[in-house]
Amino acid sequence: MDDASPAEQALWRLAVDQLPDDVPVLPQVAMTVPAAGRPREAEADLVLIDPSHGITVVEVKGGVLEYDARRAAWRRTSGRHPKPVRDPVAQAKRARSILETAIKASGTQHPGAIAMRWAVATPDCRLEAPGEPVLPGNQLWDALAGDQLERLYRSTCGPLTTGEQPLGDDRARYLADYLRGRTRSGRGVLSTAVDDHEVRVRLHTESHRNVLKTIWRHPHVLVRGSGWIRRW
Repeated sequence: MDDASPAEQALWRLAVDQLPDDVPVLPQVAMTVPAAGRPREAEADLVLIDPSHGITVVEVKGGVLEYDARRAAWRRTSGRHPKPVRDPVAQAKRARSILETAIKASGTQHPGAIAMRWAVATPDCRLEAPGEPVLPGNQLWDALAGDQLERLYRSTCGPLTTGEQPLGDDRARYLADYLRGRTRSGRGVLSTAVDDHEVRVRLHTESHRNVLKTIWRHPHVLVRGSGWIRRW
């Protein structure tokens, strides 16, 4: 979380403090899924995994924001001059879609559809939701999240719809572990593991190359390996 924005860090802390202990709060989850041509990529600012419900993707925007309905544009107004920002609704929907595809490819078995929700968080300001079809009020977490995050979260989750089933403890743990390796903090661990693997591969490759060189140089060679002996 060191390189996360102050708003992302603040919302992460609120979620950890206010949501139930069995709901993992994963920051900065990056996802890449195959697609025709170029792979689809997205990063979710927060991913919440609820055993009694499903998964919620949250896009976090800091500063004071407003939505210009005439131009269908989002702006940050906390500076001297309003500045356009990327559409947080489009970002949240995209991250949710890609995450859903990634989970389907993860190998987890589930008796029904996994409830997948999304929300936009603006923890630094109060913001009136633009309403359907832009941003329903139950999917906006504004400055009220400071002391009402669990209420906002439950409002976003809503009831399970037809075909949706709760994750359950085992599947929630599996998905938390699966996605935790895709957070920025987890990717450092993965890169270290990849580097270690490459070192081992290089070591074995060089060892095999040295054996071949020795075979070519000497008419009689004894090679000892795992469970076998070969003579030339």
